[in-house]
Amino acid sequence: MTSSVPWQERLSAGTEAVQDEVIRWYQETPEGQAYVPTMIWGTLQTEAYATVILGQVVHFLGVPDDVPAGVAKRMQRQQVLYDGEHHYDVVLGEQALYTNIGGPEVMREQIDRILRDIDLPSLALGIIPATAPVDMLPVHAFNLHGDEVHVELVSSGLNVT
Repeated sequence: MTSSVPWQERLSAGTEAVQDEVIRWYQETPEGQAYVPTMIWGTLQTEAYATVILGQVVHFLGVPDDVPAGVAKRMQRQQVLYDGEHHYDVVLGEQALYTNIGGPEVMREQIDRILRDIDLPSLALGIIPATAPVDMLPVHAFNLHGDEVHVELVSSGLNVT
């Protein structure tokens, strides 16, 4: 089954409600996987990095600006990394480390966060080097939650079960 809901519709009440949905996915998924080629995986984002990302989403889509509430929820979802009940295999593209989100201070803090959490028992983090040969061009990022795949497209999110 596939469902697609445009981001403007999903975010019509702001970013907080969508973050609540993501928290549920993470809490219900003891073993998860993610591939994120060009930005930092949301569950590893610092508050400053997430503020920039969600602010860009609000501005681009023209949805209600509840960025502080959305960021607070995004920070709440990160508890799965520390509860001892979850494990995530995450692959980032090297570009994720270089995509300038919020300027040097935000990026320095974000890289420090990754270095701090890289050894968590709940996290296996891999980075595909930019110079690695590829047989097929990487496409959109996706997350696996049990038997559901969530793909974030520019215009909508796509859930496939």
